[in-house]
Amino acid sequence: MLSQEDHKNTSMGRTSKIAVIISLVVVFLAYRTIVEYRRPNLGISVEILAPGVVSEGEVVFYTIEVENTGNRDLDVTVQDSLGFYWVGAITRGSTEGLEARFEVPPAGQIQNTVEVIGLHGDASVTNSTSLTFEVVPTYSVIEVADTGMALIEFSGTGYCAGESIRLKIEPSVDFTFKLRIEPGTVLINSGRGQNMVIAQGRIITVEPEVEIKLDIEAYCLDVNRANPSVFEDFSVLMGSGEYGEEVFQLMRSL
Repeated sequence: MLSQEDHKNTSMGRTSKIAVIISLVVVFLAYRTIVEYRRPNLGISVEILAPGVVSEGEVVFYTIEVENTGNRDLDVTVQDSLGFYWVGAITRGSTEGLEARFEVPPAGQIQNTVEVIGLHGDASVTNSTSLTFEVVPTYSVIEVADTGMALIEFSGTGYCAGESIRLKIEPSVDFTFKLRIEPGTVLINSGRGQNMVIAQGRIITVEPEVEIKLDIEAYCLDVNRANPSVFEDFSVLMGSGEYGEEVFQLMRSL
């Protein structure tokens, strides 16, 4: 039968063994950490931050975010299919936000692909991502009316200056588009009142099944006629007609 002293010695021996094991684990973990730190582990990620829907002719600003996810500093090259190019250094664990822009061409979709390459000595790492921009088309009043994309009605308000022409748009298509109203567009009165000329250029977003009513700044062209009443409507003059090109150019220059 073990004495009290023997029990004490046995317990101390077990404690010593546990302490040794713990020390060995700590040393192993420290060694593995050092080894992992010394071994290059390169990583890089890229993301495009931009609006998904854009309009023809619009200047779109977007951001390319590049993150160094590895354990080494990198010399990075970034380029995309819209012409952006950047070269610089990104330290480990850091993110670089790169600002870029482009002008939207008339197209149904634009796909931008970004490719990044990170270098550390002779080692390299690559990544890429893509984003598709949906382009909202833009049409003139005449184009929309001729193709039947929407019913467009101009009507009088009883005034000759200021916001004096009322516009109603009833879309008949199932997609969104932009309606361009150009200053200098001449409107011919269907009655005996004044003919009008649009003085305020506008770009209006037309969505499916959404009727639009708004007033547009316009001016009278015939001082010897009465102001156009709310019962008179207008059609768009297809050419310069009796007013000449000067009227169109004058309104465009305001």
